[in-house]
Order: sequence, then structure tokens, then C-alpha cells
Amino acid sequence: MSFHLSVTENLLGSLCDLQVFTATAIVVSGLIQLKLQRLTMYHQAFIIEYWNLALYSFWAARQDGAGRFGNWFWSSPEDPFRLWFRRLAVLCSTVLFLAFYGLAIRRMHNEWDIFGSGKCLISHDRSSDDSSWFWLAGLSLYAITLSSSLVAKARGFLLRFSKKVHEEKYELLKRCTDRWKKRRKSVRDSLGLVGRIFAFFIHVFGRILSGLVIWRRCARRRGGVLLRIVGLEFLRFDRSQTKQQAPPAGEGI
Repeated sequence: MSFHLSVTENLLGSLCDLQVFTATAIVVSGLIQLKLQRLTMYHQAFIIEYWNLALYSFWAARQDGAGRFGNWFWSSPEDPFRLWFRRLAVLCSTVLFLAFYGLAIRRMHNEWDIFGSGKCLISHDRSSDDSSWFWLAGLSLYAITLSSSLVAKARGFLLRFSKKVHEEKYELLKRCTDRWKKRRKSVRDSLGLVGRIFAFFIHVFGRILSGLVIWRRCARRRGGVLLRIVGLEFLRFDRSQTKQQAPPAGEGI
């Protein structure tokens, strides 16, 4: 690994660790203001959006662990203290946000007092009031997975399960790739035979078409000469008939 990439991954891991604590602190402040009934709608939306961004950092922090210890799966039972403590802090932040978000969902769908301080935003969202609970259920599953990953036996099970899933994924990908290569080769051979037959028919059709064009041009020329001959003969015949029908000079005078 290059020096710049190593420094970048270490910096990314440190920033992600910092964001775990800032996200936890802002959720705690939201819970305190919610208890004191001083939480405005804007502050509530800011807490939710900031923690959602912090959730991406939690996943980005796994890259730091993979770069340090060469483990792309769930952490092994011989886990260093930093990664274990990071998961514990993420779990605490997730549990606190679950409590805050559960209270915020009930609060969001109530009627806001547009004349009260900090509650002057009128929402025209027509989504169902229960749609936010799906996101809460997904975060609950994430918290359960984090809590189980803190136990050594559970981490070992998750490690074996993740490796098996990745092996099955690569095997399935390899199988699909091989099948696609065989199918592409058979299709290419079939298209080659069809292409040669099609090229033969195109060649024959082109020859026939060029012959018809040449014959048409010759027929036009021959037809024009024939018409000229017929016209001249008709003109000569007409003049001879006119001479025969004309009376002799001086007759009838």
C-alpha cells in the first residue's frame, strides 16, 4: 500500500471516530431539549439529518479496519481494542438515536402550532404516517447486529457466515461468467453461419439487381431506336399516300 493511501485511510478512520462522538453528543442534546420541551422543528430535522450522515461514516470506518488488519469481513475474535471500542460507541449512538427518532416520529406527525416559536414550517408531505417506522425497524436490526458483534463467539459466527456468503457470491459470479462465455461463443458461431448465408443472398440479389438495371437501360435505348424507325416509316408512308391522292397538274381546269 502506498504511503499516501495509508495516510488517507488512517485520517478517514480518525475522522469517522470523531464523528461517532459528535453524532452521539448532538443526539443527547436533542433528547435533553425534547424533555424540556424546547426542541424546535428545525433543530429536530438537523439532528436527524446529521445522524444519517454519521451513519455513512460508521460504514466508512470499516475500511479503516480492513486497511489496518486486512479483514474485509466481520472482525475476528482477536479484535484490537480500538475496533471493539468503536463498535461499542456506534452501538450507544444508535440506541440513543432510536429513542430520539421514535419520539420524533410521533412528534412530526402531530399538528404543529404555526403561531408558536420555532414551529412555523407547514409540511405538505402526503406519505403515510407509518412509513417512518420502517426506517426505525431497519436501524433496530443494525443495533442488534452491532450488539451481537461485541461478543467473541458471535463475531466468530459472523466471520464464518460472511466468508461463506462471499465464497458463494464469487462462485455464483464465476459460474454465471463461464456460462455467459459459452453462450456468447455459441451465439457468435451461429451468427457467423447466418452472416455467411445472408452475405451470399445479398451477393446474389445484388447481381440480379445490377443485371436488371443494365437490361432496363438497354431496353430503353432499343425502344427509342424502334420508335424512331416506326415514326420515319409512318411519315414516309403518309407522304406517299398524299402524293397518290393528289390530282395531276392542270386537271379539272
